[in-house]
Order: sequence, then structure tokens, then C-alpha cells
Amino acid sequence: MIIKAFEKYLYLTLLSLLFWGLLTSCDSTKKSDKRNPPPTTTSFPSPQQAVVTASSGLVLRQSPQAFFDSAYLVPYNVIVDVLAQTNEIETHQATMGKWYKVAYGQQTGYIFGGYLEVGTRLTLPKIYPVIEKIFDTDLHQVKQRALVNTNTGLVLRQQPTTSSTSITIIAPQEEVAVLAILKNTDTIEARRGSWCKVRFRQHEGYIFSGFLTFTKARIKAENGSKMRKKPSIDGQMELFIPKDRVVFLLSDEPIRQGFIGQTSGFWYKVAYQRKQGYVFSPDLEIKGY
Repeated sequence: MIIKAFEKYLYLTLLSLLFWGLLTSCDSTKKSDKRNPPPTTTSFPSPQQAVVTASSGLVLRQSPQAFFDSAYLVPYNVIVDVLAQTNEIETHQATMGKWYKVAYGQQTGYIFGGYLEVGTRLTLPKIYPVIEKIFDTDLHQVKQRALVNTNTGLVLRQQPTTSSTSITIIAPQEEVAVLAILKNTDTIEARRGSWCKVRFRQHEGYIFSGFLTFTKARIKAENGSKMRKKPSIDGQMELFIPKDRVVFLLSDEPIRQGFIGQTSGFWYKVAYQRKQGYVFSPDLEIKGY
């Protein structure tokens, strides 16, 4: 009887200790859950537009803080309306930027601006101060360049609808001059975006942004960069790209890691002046979160 009573006492004691441990754990969790207040924001007088340049998309959050639960994923290469911005610059994943309050479709929230190209409808982003000549295309009133990102030709249409009359067919990897980005968003062939008014050679018409690439990188190397046919220092040079020229990124991720001398980096597949090839990452200033 004494042994059974002792076992019962020991069992109740252990149960009490376990229950107390759970209570203290919950209390410490609540205490550690205290977070800094959200940063202050400044609203824009009127909404601006921006393009999501992060290949994986950007998380739309309820508040301009990284730890908040995501409300929605804004896809890559779509246009959002920017309503406000935070007043402080933050760094996330080695990328600097502010948080932006945006509207996308029926959703409103905050996304990190490190991979958001703001002002595409108004002015060219400051990181790309010069628009290069696009062969036979007149650059008057051009806001931005974009690259046709399809495996087959893309139809340039008279009106912003898939049922509109075709003006011409634009071949893959051709560049177009963006004149305006319409406000309404849509989904075509599982691609989310907006219709863009563009100029291609002597033609002007409409192309859906889901089939265009806006993601760019600037050549930052003082002596320019060699675009090679293979992602290797042994690859034959396709052409030379001078400093400050802008290339389009064709690969979401680096193709492979490599070395040039003692310098480590990654090879990216890019497009420049109707040609494709590979450029070493230390020569690039990549804009993107």
C-alpha cells in the first residue's frame, strides 16, 4: 500500500510539473512575441505604377514588416498600383529598399520594394538613365524597354484585347518600346498582367505584359563585359557589352557557378541587341527581392 501511494504521489507531482512547464512556456512565448511598431509611411498624391521584377513573385503582407503573415503572392512581371511608401530604407536578403503599400486586383497590402521597379508609367527608373536605340524603333515618348518573352511570335494588336485585329507578329527576343501601361489587370494563358501600349519599328499597338520581360541588369564593370556563347571563361565571345549598358535577364536563377582568375561568381543568361549569351555576375548590377 505504501509503495502504491508513493507511486500515485510521484505521478501527480510529475503531472503538476509538466502542466506548470506548459504554462510558463506559453507565457514566455507571449512575451517574446512583442514586436517593434510598424514604420511610418508617406502616401503619394496620386497612385504610381510599378513592375514586380522578382522572378519568384513578391509577398503581399498585412503590414510593412517581414514577420507578418502573407496575405497574397503578387506574381512576377505584373503591374501594381503604388499608394504609399515607408520612410526608412531596410535590408532584406542583402537587398536594400522601402516597403510599398500597393493595390493589385482586389488585394491591398505591403510588399518589399527591393525588387519593385517603381514609376514605369511616369519616368524611367534612375538606375537606367539612358534608353539605348532599339534598331528601327523611334524612342519618342518611350518610358521603358521590354523584351518579348515567348517561344513563338507575339501578336501586336490594334486594341488591348485578344480579339482585336493583328497589326504584325513580333519575333521572340525582340525588344519593344513601352509607351504606357494600362491600369486594369487580367489573366491570359495563366499569365497575370496588364495590356501595354508599345512601339515596334513603325508600328504602334498593344501587347499583354505577361508575355514581356522587364527584368534588367546594368553592366557595372569599368572595362565592360564579354557576353559568351557558353557559361564559361572558355566560351567563345558573342559580343562585347560596354559599361552602363542594360541587358535583359533570361534566366530566373544563375546557370552555374564559376571562377575568372581568383574571382568567384555566377553565370547568367542574358539578351542584348537581339543576341543571347552568358555574362559573369561580378560584371552585373542586378535589380531585384
